[in-house]
Amino acid sequence: MNLEVRDTEVRGMLMRLARETGGASYFIERATQLERIYEQIEEELRSQYLIGYQSSQLGGEDFREVEVQLAMPGLRAKTIPGYYP
Repeated sequence: MNLEVRDTEVRGMLMRLARETGGASYFIERATQLERIYEQIEEELRSQYLIGYQSSQLGGEDFREVEVQLAMPGLRAKTIPGYYP
């Protein structure tokens, strides 16, 4: 899909979708920018961990927020904002 630079509404929706699902969005103007994007993706893939959690709270239909706290300064956790049970 080719998005015009001025199409900020569509870009905003794609960025929101990516953020809410734990992903990322990239918008480029030239193919020469792909190498930098590939390097970012590769770095992220090499530093991923999977953390599992099972809630002790049963039932309910309300949205449950997810918060990941890191003990080591300078690190960043990328996660979804929450989930519906």
